[in-house]
Amino acid sequence: MTFGHSDVAAILLERWDSMRSSGTDLTTADAEFRRFLTVDALRELEAMGTPLAVDDHFEVFVHLVHRCFALDRRRDAMALTDWLVAHFSGHGEVGPDAVEFAAMAYGELHRDPGLRVRSEQSMTGLVGIAERGRGVRFEFAALFTLVQLAQLLATVLREGVDPRERSDGMRQGVKACDRVIRRWDPHFPLVERLRILVSTALLVKAKFLLADSDTTAVRSAYSKVVGLFDKTGDLEDPAAAEVLLFRARHGLDILDSVRFPEPAFKTEYLEETRAANRRRAGGELRRRLLAALPRSIFKDRTRELTRLARRLHERTGTQIRAHALMGAPIVLLLRNFDLFEWSTTDASPVVGESDVAHAQVIRAVAGQGLISSLCSRAFVTHVASTSAAMLELDANSGMLGAPKLRYPLYLPDDSWQEQVRKLIELCEHIVVWADKKTPGLTGELDLIRSLGREADTTVLLEEPADGSNYIALYGEPPPEIPVLAPEDPSLRGFPNVFMARNTGSADNDADSFLDSVLYPVGEVLALDDHSRVVRMRNRLDEMRRR
Repeated sequence: MTFGHSDVAAILLERWDSMRSSGTDLTTADAEFRRFLTVDALRELEAMGTPLAVDDHFEVFVHLVHRCFALDRRRDAMALTDWLVAHFSGHGEVGPDAVEFAAMAYGELHRDPGLRVRSEQSMTGLVGIAERGRGVRFEFAALFTLVQLAQLLATVLREGVDPRERSDGMRQGVKACDRVIRRWDPHFPLVERLRILVSTALLVKAKFLLADSDTTAVRSAYSKVVGLFDKTGDLEDPAAAEVLLFRARHGLDILDSVRFPEPAFKTEYLEETRAANRRRAGGELRRRLLAALPRSIFKDRTRELTRLARRLHERTGTQIRAHALMGAPIVLLLRNFDLFEWSTTDASPVVGESDVAHAQVIRAVAGQGLISSLCSRAFVTHVASTSAAMLELDANSGMLGAPKLRYPLYLPDDSWQEQVRKLIELCEHIVVWADKKTPGLTGELDLIRSLGREADTTVLLEEPADGSNYIALYGEPPPEIPVLAPEDPSLRGFPNVFMARNTGSADNDADSFLDSVLYPVGEVLALDDHSRVVRMRNRLDEMRRR
């Protein structure tokens, strides 16, 4: 009977389990199995007259690692990979292959949070091992490992990473990429494989640069990838080249098309607030209490808040570009601007005080918890109001009655429709949150329909406000605006419509609302990186043909 490498690996794994179950402790059993695998078994085979060739021995190790991955024995896969590196990396015959295999294994093991630090350390050490080898194949293996290390370090770009760890990982990642990029030489003996490596390093470097908002350098990286494949003739791996070119060209298109104009803020409320505070500080109040008042009450906050809002706008634009470049899912939130907050600078005839010419009204709405939950579980960007009392920065910090919306875009009136269309094209799913059929919201619904995105839209409807706050301020009902109800003709063709009052925490409708948004987002996240970019690219191309 003839046994293949996979059969031998299965038998060896059974032996390892047996040694563990009969041994005194796991550490001793693992050490004994490692000795058997690398020394004793070879001696036994040689004594039998059937010595095991180095490349066959290496293949047995490879199958053992694969089998551990298949059985979700990741710590065992980690140990075997470490043993493989120690035993084979010095062999000129299989050493380069051992280094490249180990680099891929460590990259996969890095997905396990419990093995993340160890796999990074092992990968870093692997680079040094490869660099000590001699010959072109070892040099290439070292470059291959550097690319794998850079891809591994790119995980620091995920949300929630400590800023210091993120900065350190970005610095090391860019450094690893640059070492590969600088090695480009059209006369390198393995030039076609090197071309693929250098292009990959450029794309990984672009990830780090984008996180640092250096779009000029990102564009340069993408352009260099395109240039590397220009007039190259026959390629050793045309499929890999096609993927890299696709990513680079997609990246250049996103950088050209996904730009958002500077906000044009309407700061009448902020200016009136400061003016009113100055008026109140006059006369007797000024004489008696000026020393006790915080000096910030007289500070002009307009510049401070607009600067902060502009930074948030720019950060959101950077995040949207990053998601679009990687094909990561974006959720777009469109809503009535006065849904949970409205403000005015008109003097109130009811209040009747000469120095009261501004008011901000906060409203608690039923859907607040659902939207907040959604924002904590997906990347949600929203079109923010440029004329809100505090430019919605109080909502961003958790204003009572408002969801915590983290990624605002402040779109100017003169290009609003063009920019909203761009966002609808980019996003994986759209949430419309409304209570009234305002002209702005109607225009957004028309845009969604014109682009054929009704099935990718979830509508959350609120009960309209009773107008009591407006009456209290102005002594008359607010201007009449049609209510947006589930049966409204403007919602015809939208399959996912929910009433916020029916989505309490104990109600199944809450889960249905969230599932309608998060399920398609989850489907995209389950795809591999390239498939996500292809999906994004196909949608953009289709939308632009409409």
